[in-house]
Amino acid sequence: MRFAVWSWEENSNWFVPYSSLVSTSLEYCLAIKHDNVCLGDIEPPLSRFTVSIPRMVQTSETGTERAIKRTIIDSSHPFSKGYIWEWQMYTNIWISYGVEEAQQISMEKSRKRWTFTLANRPTYSIDLLQSIQTNINTNFQRQIRKRKDNPYPTVGIPDSMVQDLSDQNSSSSSVPDSMVQGLLDQNSSSSSVPSSSKATYVPIVLRNYNRNNMYTRKQSLPTSSKAALNGGSQTDSFSDLSDLMAKCFLGRNTGDFNEQDCKICGGKLANASNSNDSLLGIPNPIIELSKCKHSFHNHCLKSTLQPGSAFVMCPTCRQRYGEEPGCQPKGGTMTVSFDDSVGLAGYEKYDTILVTYNFSSSGISNGRHYSAIGLPCTAYFPANSKGKKVVRLLRTAFEKRLVFRIDASNSLVLNDLEHKTSLRHGSKYGYPDSGYLDRILAVLRQKGVF
Repeated sequence: MRFAVWSWEENSNWFVPYSSLVSTSLEYCLAIKHDNVCLGDIEPPLSRFTVSIPRMVQTSETGTERAIKRTIIDSSHPFSKGYIWEWQMYTNIWISYGVEEAQQISMEKSRKRWTFTLANRPTYSIDLLQSIQTNINTNFQRQIRKRKDNPYPTVGIPDSMVQDLSDQNSSSSSVPDSMVQGLLDQNSSSSSVPSSSKATYVPIVLRNYNRNNMYTRKQSLPTSSKAALNGGSQTDSFSDLSDLMAKCFLGRNTGDFNEQDCKICGGKLANASNSNDSLLGIPNPIIELSKCKHSFHNHCLKSTLQPGSAFVMCPTCRQRYGEEPGCQPKGGTMTVSFDDSVGLAGYEKYDTILVTYNFSSSGISNGRHYSAIGLPCTAYFPANSKGKKVVRLLRTAFEKRLVFRIDASNSLVLNDLEHKTSLRHGSKYGYPDSGYLDRILAVLRQKGVF
C-alpha cells in the first residue's frame, strides 16, 4: 500500500510536510482534477495560503510563492501510521521533520543507534536518548519529539469514485464545502467498481459540519496550537478525533440502506429527502455517525442543528459529537454548601453536599421567553471523592451554560443531567442509587466536561 505526503518548501531543498488533513484534501483534489485550493477551507489558520496543483506552487496573500511537492511513501514509513517526528522552534511551536528525515530517525531508532547525523542535513546530529538535535557548527541544541497524529492518506481514490465525483464537480470552481479527512483505505492499483451491495463512503469531520453551510470559514478549529503555516504544527485539542468523525455515504451504491429508515423524516435512507441536497457534488448523501452508528439523510441531520453550531447530537440516542454549545440563560446562580446532619441512603458515613440553583422566575434568553418553575431547587450529593468530583464538574458545566436548557414549552429544565432532589428514601429522585454518580459523570463527559 502506498501513501501520499504533500509538503511545502521552507528554503532551498528543505520541504516541511503539511498536516495529514491538508495532505488528504490535496490528494482528493488531485484525484478529481480540482486545480486551485484555498488552504483556509481545510485549516482556517492557513487562510493566507492557496495552492495551485497544476503548478505545484503555494502562494501567500502577499504574492510570495513557494514550491510544493507530493512524495509517495510505503507502509514502512512512520507517516503512514500517523507517527510524526518534530523539532522545537520556540516554546509550544514544533516543526515536522521532512519525509526523508523522519524515515531515517525511525530506522535508526529501530536499530538502536541512538546518536547519528541526518543524511539530508549533515550539519545536524540527533541524540535519541536525550531527545536533542544539535547544530554541529554552532552547538546550538533543540528538543525533538515523536507524536501520534492521523495517518497520511493512501494514494488516490477508487477510479469509479473519481469519475463520479469529477462529473458532478466539473461545473464548480470552488473547493468542496467539506474537505475530507482520510480517503478509502484501498490500494491505488485497484480500479474495480465497488460492489453494489456496499455503499461507497468518505469520512467527514463533524467539527466542520454546519446547518447553513458544510463549512463556515469564520469558525476556528479547536486546536491547542493555532500557529500559522510557517510557525509550526497543528495539534488537535480533542483526545479522540473519532468523536468528531462520521461516514458520508456517496453515490448510488446504497444497498446497505434500502430497508433502513431515516429516524428524522421517516423516509427510506435510500430515497432523497431533499432534491437540492448534496455533499462533495453527490446528491442525497447519507451520514452515519461514528460512535453510535445511527444513519440519517444529510439534509435531515443538518435541520436539527443550531444555526452556526458545529455540535452534533444524534437524534436517536442523543450521543454527542463535538463540544456542546451552552444554551442556559445567563444570570443564574449555583451555590454549594455542606451539611453533616443530612444522611443520604447508601452514603451514611459521608457528609452531604447541597447544590442550590436559582434563576429569575421568567426571562428572555437568545430571543426566547422562558419560565423557571420549581426554582430555586436543591440537589444532594455524597461528600465522597466521586461526589465531590461531580459537583466540581457541575460547576464547570454551569459556567459553560450546560446544566439547564429551555424546552419546547419554554420552561427551564435540566439539560439531560439527572439530579437527586429528594431526601426521601427510595424516591425516584433520591437515594439509594449506586449507579447515579457514574451516570452523571458519563453525561458530563459527553458534554465535554471531564
